[in-house]
This record gives sequence, C-alpha cells and structure tokens, in this order.
Amino acid sequence: MSKLTLYVVVLLVTLPTLGQVGINTTDPQETLHVNGKIRLDNFTGRTSVSVMGIDATGTLNTMNVGGALEVHNNTIIASGTGYYSVVNVPISTPTPNTRLDNIDLGVDAANAYKTVIRFTGQTQSFDITGIQGGIEGRHIILLNPENVNMGVLNNSNQSLATNRITTYGSGPSEATSGQGAIEMVYDGTRWVVLNLRN
Repeated sequence: MSKLTLYVVVLLVTLPTLGQVGINTTDPQETLHVNGKIRLDNFTGRTSVSVMGIDATGTLNTMNVGGALEVHNNTIIASGTGYYSVVNVPISTPTPNTRLDNIDLGVDAANAYKTVIRFTGQTQSFDITGIQGGIEGRHIILLNPENVNMGVLNNSNQSLATNRITTYGSGPSEATSGQGAIEMVYDGTRWVVLNLRN
C-alpha cells in the first residue's frame, strides 16, 4: 500500500510538468526550454525557403520566407524576382547646375531596401558628385521625373573618395536631357555608372 501511495504522490507532483523538459532551468515554459546556447544538427524539414528565429518571448520558431527571398550560405537574399521598390527623396535645386556633394540618400539606412530613388522638388538642373553609404554590390537607380537635367560628375574631389562616382564616359560628367534615370552600383570603393536613360 505504501508503494502505491508513493507512486500516486510522485505522479501528482510531476503532472503539471508532463511534456515539458528544462535544460539549465527548473521551470520549463515550453515543451523544450533551454537556458543557454543551442545547437541543432541534422535538422529534418529545413529547406532553402525557411528560417528559424526567436520571438520576443524567446521561443524558437520556423517560418517560411516566401517566394521573393531565399536562404543562400546562411544569408537571406532576394531571389531576383525583378521587382524594384521605389522611394521619393526630396532635394533642393534653387539655382541652375546645383551641385550636390556627399548627398545622403539613406541607401544604407532608411532606404536600404529601396532600389529606385525618385527625386522630388527639383526645379533646376543639378549635378551629383558623391553619394553617402555605399556598400559593395549596392545597386540603385536615380530617377529624375522632372524636365530638368540630372548629372553625375566623374570622380569629383568635391565629395569624399568613398562617395565618388565613376562614369567611364568620354567627358567629366554624364547627364540626362531632362527626364531620365542613372543606374549605378557600388564596387566597394566608389559608385560606378552602369547605364544612363533619357
């Protein structure tokens, strides 16, 4: 009889925690609660379109990243769907040929995930000598929807060396004739013009 009583007491004491295991904790809050670093090997069910993340409560979850993203070498990258995100950036061009040195377009901050930078507010032609925040491989398209010329000056010393633009053109600058776009990429040391469209 005393053995049966002991089993019943043990069962009643452990009943509230059945199904929850704690490692480095005496009060598990989930099925598995680990207080410390975790490593998973041979994780079944993982695919190139799912990631694991920790929510605000510390719970580890698996989530799908969708068709526009993929996981490659432990990095989430855009899968090349061809869609560009657009942001409007106001600029002031009070006089003809306004020069914009070391302009901050937020390409490494607020506009880090924007590809098309559409300028607004320009009333006069303008030239850009440098753009802040270049990161190797960063691709942007500068869009000028107004009927004023937009130019970029080749390796102008008016901007910091890391912000400068290389045009590879025949002259000291490249410019649209009114409305147009200038496509460029950052090569790790400066911006390089890839294309100019009028």
